[in-house]
Amino acid sequence: MSLLQKKIRIGLLSDLHVNGKEELDLLAEIMRFFALQELDLVVELGDRLQDKSAGADLEQTAKIRQVLTKPGLPVLHLHGNHDLRFAPKDALNEVLAKEHGYERYFVNDYQIVLLDSNDPSPGLISPEQSAWLKAAIKADFDSIIFSHYPLAPIEVEEHPYFYQHREKSFILNYEDIKDAVSFEKGVIAVYQGHLHWLKQRKINGVPFTWLPSVRKSFDGGFPAGGFCIAEARGRKVEEEHFKIVEEGSRRQFVKI
Repeated sequence: MSLLQKKIRIGLLSDLHVNGKEELDLLAEIMRFFALQELDLVVELGDRLQDKSAGADLEQTAKIRQVLTKPGLPVLHLHGNHDLRFAPKDALNEVLAKEHGYERYFVNDYQIVLLDSNDPSPGLISPEQSAWLKAAIKADFDSIIFSHYPLAPIEVEEHPYFYQHREKSFILNYEDIKDAVSFEKGVIAVYQGHLHWLKQRKINGVPFTWLPSVRKSFDGGFPAGGFCIAEARGRKVEEEHFKIVEEGSRRQFVKI
C-alpha cells in the first residue's frame, strides 16, 4: 500500500470511570455512534471503571468489554491506574483479550503501539518494556502510540487536581524512551489519557494529544465528557473531537 493510499480511522475513548448502568448506557450509545463512522478500530485508553474490589472490578470490566464489542468493531484496551488498584493485571488481560500489558498490532499498514504505563507500578515503564518499544519503533513503518499515563510532562498549574500532584501527571521515567518517540523514527501521533482534559503539543516532531475523559471531566470545553476520532492518511493525522451534551434524558454528541 502506497503512502498516499493508506489510511486508518480510530475511535478513542479515555477515562470512562464506569460505576454502573448509567455509564454503560452512555458507552453503548457512543459505540452505536462509532459504528456509523467507518472506523477501523476503537482504542480504550484505561481508567475504564471506578475501582471497588478485585471481584467487582473484574465483573465490571467484563460488562464494559461486552458493551464496547457489541457493534462488531475491533476494540483494544490499555490499563489505567484505577483499573489495577484491586484487580490483577493477568486476570484483566484475560477478560479484555489482551496478550500482555504492552502490545503492538498492524492495521492498514500502521503499527498500533499500546504501552503499559503501570509497569511495574503507576506512572512507570519497565526497562524490559522500554527495550521492547525501542526495538518496535522503526522509521520504515508508521507508528501511533497510545498510553494511559501521558508520556511527557505538561504544564498543570491550572488543573484542579494535578497542580498539586504534578509527579502523578506523566510517566516518571519518560527520559528512558523519549528518543524513540520521534517523527524521524516513524511515530506520527501519540494519544494519552489520565488528565481528563484536551491538550495538544508537538514534541520531537510528533503531535501529542491528551484526551478528554468520557466521565469526570476536568475540561471546561467538555463539561459532561467527550471522545475523539483520529484519522491518519499517509503520515498526516487529523482529529475530530466530540463533547457529550446532556439535556434531561436527551443526549447529543457535538463536534467541536
